[in-house]
Amino acid sequence: MTDNMNLGKAGELRVAAEVLMRGHECFLTLADSGVDIVLGSGLRLQVKSARARMNPQKGERSRHYTFSFKRWKKRQGHYVPHPLEGVDYAVLWASDDDAFFIVPVDEIKGRYGVKLNLTENSRAGSVNTALKRYRDAWHLLEERR
Repeated sequence: MTDNMNLGKAGELRVAAEVLMRGHECFLTLADSGVDIVLGSGLRLQVKSARARMNPQKGERSRHYTFSFKRWKKRQGHYVPHPLEGVDYAVLWASDDDAFFIVPVDEIKGRYGVKLNLTENSRAGSVNTALKRYRDAWHLLEERR
């Protein structure tokens, strides 16, 4: 298994543990269909995991996480945004900070990726700023399908 695959599986297990501790039934899927976890309520989650990256010349203020939402289209020979079909929420796990972002898929559909800077000085109006409101938004998973 590659490091990215290990991180991805670790993220699925970390999110599963978190939702179990919050009182949800949780089922991990075996096939890679785009849905990683199904809750007892029927909500479907896609888990994305990333490690922190930093530009050494800019220091700590450049520390960020990049979550990929692209898929390779073999016939077309290029990447396309992940369709996120059948998914209700994307759970982004920033592993080095053990931070979670529970994001409705409509907020990220059509994107190739999401870059999150967890430092206080990220620029206003960026995707980063808009998604910060979903940090630890576990209450969103209380809804019933």
